[in-house]
Amino acid sequence: MCSRFPHPLLYIVISLAICSGCGSGWSDVMAKQKLEPGSIPEIDSIVEKFMEKYDMPGLSLAIARNDSLLYVKGYGYADISAQAEVTDSSLFRIGCLSQPITAMAILKMAELGKISLDEKVFGKEGILGNEYGNKPYDARVNQITIKELLDHYAGWENDNNTTFVNTSFSDSQLLSLVLDSVPLQSAPGRNFNFSFLGYIVLGKIIEKVSGRPYAEYVHKEILDPVGDADMKISGNRIEDRQKNEVTHYVWTFLNHNYQGEPYSQNISEMQAACGWMGSAEDLIRLMVRVDKFRNKPDIFNDSMMNVLLSPYDSNSHFSGGWWSNNKFNNWFAVSSFWGSGTVSEMARADNGYCWVMLTNKTPQHGGSDDDLDRMIWEIIGDSAIRWPKKDLFQYNGNQ
Repeated sequence: MCSRFPHPLLYIVISLAICSGCGSGWSDVMAKQKLEPGSIPEIDSIVEKFMEKYDMPGLSLAIARNDSLLYVKGYGYADISAQAEVTDSSLFRIGCLSQPITAMAILKMAELGKISLDEKVFGKEGILGNEYGNKPYDARVNQITIKELLDHYAGWENDNNTTFVNTSFSDSQLLSLVLDSVPLQSAPGRNFNFSFLGYIVLGKIIEKVSGRPYAEYVHKEILDPVGDADMKISGNRIEDRQKNEVTHYVWTFLNHNYQGEPYSQNISEMQAACGWMGSAEDLIRLMVRVDKFRNKPDIFNDSMMNVLLSPYDSNSHFSGGWWSNNKFNNWFAVSSFWGSGTVSEMARADNGYCWVMLTNKTPQHGGSDDDLDRMIWEIIGDSAIRWPKKDLFQYNGNQ
């Protein structure tokens, strides 16, 4: 899972701090946002409780049911120092929620017959050939398939490649460095090991086969058709922030909301693994097109959706960029990466609901990702909530 928190002993020190890092105006902003048209008080109360617990500056939420948009709302600050508020169009870094998007682009290529998921990736028989690195490949590297990359079964261990996240290397340089110096920890197809590198490789496959830059192809085949034209690849520095992009923070003992760490990561070169940013409304439009509910057509045919959600027997909880805890009746993606300044989730549940929750801070201790998930289940399980009868997709002009 896309997660990397500080050493547990730090929690003892952190727990001694009691001041809020969001500023005195945060409560006033939250109170004002509760009065916005279309607000649902029960939801606002549940969200505010979570944000207070984790000293969360900003959060964006979107909920759909049976492919109809029920609720979309921004909460709190997009930028603390500027006291800029989160809006429906605020763009958040989404971290490892990028991986299902990359997987969708690969599946679209397979559906169009441009690649086979059983196809080899490296070596003279592979899609990328011997293009990366300067040394002969380990024989096992030549056996890696696209499907194994999609499902984190290529054989690289995450502990060995996360050290490259904060380098200044390009994705091509990073891939070459790993192929030359980081051996596989297991044979391809044998063990599940979450790997940023595997999805970087998938991004290079997309570029090689399509002849287009990664982000351009993903927009054309996946994002633009569902109306997500505003999604972008994140920059590395705070100066690289784009229009409507929130500021991201991590918690530190000396400075509660610290901007430095999220802007020291090589996000722009890890785009296929963790580089996208978008709004909650952008992502919910995508979710309702890969949920197997029938009110809006999915972007894949049924056979390809089945491939997308078919895990290896040895790990029934992950396939095609998605996690599952219920034999893929429910599927979800989460991001709680310490350096990216976000705790986020997008999910599809078998009860007809889809949701997206994005934040702009990595909190001071573990558990925020679990509580974020509990928050949405509390919301959709609240019988007092009166959902709108109209589809807000149609109301907003977004089909």
